Amino acid sequence: MSRKIRISPRLQKKRTQYLLVLYSLRSHL
Repeated sequence: MSRKIRISPRLQKKRTQYLLVLYSLRSHL
């Protein structure tokens, strides 16, 4: 079960943005 998961650039960008938002929210709390 060692399949290479391909992450499209768009999805990766969305993911990074989501993570950034989460971090900012955490720091604010």
